[in-house]
Amino acid sequence: MEKQLLAAVEVADHEIRLVVAEIFNTRLQILKTERVECSGFDGIKITNENEVVHSLKRAVENASKNIGASIQQVLLLIPSVDFKRVMRRVTGEVSQNATGISQNDIQRAYASVMHTDIDPSLEVINVMVSKYIVNGINMKKAPIHEPADHFVMETEVYMANRELAYGLAGCIEKAGLGIIDIVLDAFGVAKEASLLEQSAEDVLISIRLEKATTQLCLFSQGKLYSSEILETGYGEWISKVKEAFDIPLDVASRLMIYNCRCDGPVPTQAPIYMWSKNGQTHTCSLAQLMDVCWPLIKRWIIEINQTCEPIIAAKHASVVFTGEGAIIQGLDQALKEALQTKVALYVPETLGVRNGCYTALLGAFYMYKDMEAWRRRSAGSVNLFEFNAMISSRKGKDGSGEETFPKRLKGIFDTKK
Repeated sequence: MEKQLLAAVEVADHEIRLVVAEIFNTRLQILKTERVECSGFDGIKITNENEVVHSLKRAVENASKNIGASIQQVLLLIPSVDFKRVMRRVTGEVSQNATGISQNDIQRAYASVMHTDIDPSLEVINVMVSKYIVNGINMKKAPIHEPADHFVMETEVYMANRELAYGLAGCIEKAGLGIIDIVLDAFGVAKEASLLEQSAEDVLISIRLEKATTQLCLFSQGKLYSSEILETGYGEWISKVKEAFDIPLDVASRLMIYNCRCDGPVPTQAPIYMWSKNGQTHTCSLAQLMDVCWPLIKRWIIEINQTCEPIIAAKHASVVFTGEGAIIQGLDQALKEALQTKVALYVPETLGVRNGCYTALLGAFYMYKDMEAWRRRSAGSVNLFEFNAMISSRKGKDGSGEETFPKRLKGIFDTKK
């Protein structure tokens, strides 16, 4: 099996996120991550297309320079805003009865679902196969080589707002990139955190906290049922810290994210940060920081509770907490106490992307690989000629044409000039 180089892009509510990965035998190795500030998208709609395009170009240029090859096309992650789900059942004809159901037969059936007639304001984004029915027998796996004259494919068709989907796709194309496929961010989170499998018997709510928004998704019976985006995020907490202590925004961001404690003992008055301004020295204690942040955090938790409480009470749902804001210490425990249900913190464990902001992007790779066999095409994101030339130029002393991780590690500690 050949190695496949893929890049996935997400236009988040305050930045562009790009991940370049190498996939080989189901193993995912991260080659490069890139995050570029962008104020042209608020998490729900595009507010400045030129800003988005400019930030996309910067992210791609930086990543391409780092990996030594140009990125030509990407997987695009889009928000699950106002998505719709419908069930579709199609009957597929078997082209050669002697050999049974072939992959081409399933691909044709899948393609017919992708081109189904829908509301003009919506666009088909992802199609999930629920089951196959062959000779009256239900099957979860593709019935390749099963003897039959025909088969039935039951699917769930997920559609997104056409204007938003086309708007983000247009930004990608104006940045000089092609689009391999589009994935709903809710499915990205679900694939990376295995929420579809967990929700087969239990009801799950995923909470994804970002800077300007909070996304809540409901999963049940292995399906995505609904998604809601709240226009509130941890950025409001950072702004309050900046205002209270009169410090730069980037300093306020680091102070809040890495020092805020939503669990543990009562905050102390011991200084945790010191700075000088106009010849005067100032200090900030954890108690002072929490006095500023906690009222806003508590208000956010109350809003989450009001949204989730009816579902948790009726379905005994549990919660999976992720997103960029999941790094704030103890926030998952504060949610657990407020929601009175199980809350699991999810942060990716893949080397190079151990941050909740990458959860959906990583899932986009798995989502694409799962559907790749039925889409009649296999694509890559990176110019392989340039990439292979770069690898050849870095060929190790042992004569192999590949620079392995141990060699890179050895190079870090090699003091020879």
